[in-house]
Amino acid sequence: MSSPIINKSSSNSVNSTSKIHSHHELNHGYDMSTHQYLEVHGTSTHITDSPLNISIPNTTGSTPSTPSPTLECNQINNSSNSSVSTNSSNSNSSNNMHNSQHINISTNPGSGNIFEDIQINKLSVSGAKGPLHNSLIKMNRGNIFIIYTGGTLGMKRDPISGALRPEPHYLEEQLSALPEMKSLDMPVYTLTEFNPPIDSSDMEHEDWVKIAKLIEQNYYDYDGFVVLHGTDTMAYTASALSFMLENLGKPVVFTGSQIPFAELINDARRNLLTAIIFAGKVDLPEVCIFFNNQLLRGCRSRKVDSWSLDAFDSPNCPPLATLGMEINVNYDIVLNQPKGRFRVHEEINKNIAVVHLVPGFSDDTFENILSGKIEGLILQSYGSGNAPAKKSKFLQSIQKAVQRGVIVVVTSQCLRGSVNLKQYATGKSLLDAGAISGFDMTIETAATKLGWLLGRGLTKEQVKILMETDLRGELTKKVNKKLII
Repeated sequence: MSSPIINKSSSNSVNSTSKIHSHHELNHGYDMSTHQYLEVHGTSTHITDSPLNISIPNTTGSTPSTPSPTLECNQINNSSNSSVSTNSSNSNSSNNMHNSQHINISTNPGSGNIFEDIQINKLSVSGAKGPLHNSLIKMNRGNIFIIYTGGTLGMKRDPISGALRPEPHYLEEQLSALPEMKSLDMPVYTLTEFNPPIDSSDMEHEDWVKIAKLIEQNYYDYDGFVVLHGTDTMAYTASALSFMLENLGKPVVFTGSQIPFAELINDARRNLLTAIIFAGKVDLPEVCIFFNNQLLRGCRSRKVDSWSLDAFDSPNCPPLATLGMEINVNYDIVLNQPKGRFRVHEEINKNIAVVHLVPGFSDDTFENILSGKIEGLILQSYGSGNAPAKKSKFLQSIQKAVQRGVIVVVTSQCLRGSVNLKQYATGKSLLDAGAISGFDMTIETAATKLGWLLGRGLTKEQVKILMETDLRGELTKKVNKKLII
């Protein structure tokens, strides 16, 4: 098999070739049965066949937009032509933008044909609505945008110390070498790397905004997005993006691994390949996490195991899809396509604290936490929302904080179940003090949702109402009907 040709240029040459997708918009989703590739050579434009040699019209009648520049990253584009071209450019943006590389990766026509018959496991749709909704599965090849933020998946072991460390471009090399990516069933991709990659423990609000902007800039050029992320704070980022990306009509699939590509036995390969399939082949208008064999709603997910390959769970919501002998999508719980225009909200209030109650805690310590510039408190209580009712100073601290405008949200320390502040007198004492229920939201979702709402410039009453409202499938409000005998 012939090796790809790499053409590198350090200047912004006008003769470089780029590929642009044109999409037909339908109900804020996209009819992916129609594609057009435009080859741009300098100032001239030529219409060419798609990688599958299908002649495709531009049904929108509009000129496709060129992809937006990326932020602090190296961008790699995988298409299906015969060369690999690299364009390096410098950015002078005030946002600390670093040098970026744009690389088009593909195979020569006729080369790598031994991999073309690799097929994706059967995709099926389950649910009460049944076969009528097999339109959820896209039959075209698909085109996705991959964002590598860092994390174990793309790390390499240091030959001297033996410790795992991020290695620039290592993930690109591993992904382009996978035989599965040469299958005509697999989506083509563009890979963007954070420069430098970061450990998920260092992930901050600014990094959430950076991911959201990358999705916004490339939203209309791709069928879906994959975000490669360290596992430790992945659930926080996925929850935050669920709210920051309003009217999302395409899949944003987070994934990572417990073992990196560099190890002989690893979970990185399957997690990445399956996330790519979901992002490019399935109509999922929401932020998700794929890990091991489950596709989970992002704002319902938690990391529940620091060692097992089955590291994530969605305790109070069934998986959106499962991977077994076939890929089964549970359509009944997938969010509907939005009706409004896609937009990104960048502002997040950082003055949020999370307090996990333990028996015998100090009232003075708790009071000190609430005496600062705090604007929101997530209180992880016992059971269904209970707290010590005999601690009058504790309850008075909450009441004073609420009167100052602090939003106090009560969640449960239990992995499963929901908060009901009216169930017991100890829970009602929190309700009487002015706290509100977080129902069955995860701590990751409650914290990020509250920070997002407080960053929207809403009134305190509006924030309270929206915290108890299901906005992205993040909570369940159960109506209990009492049986009178």
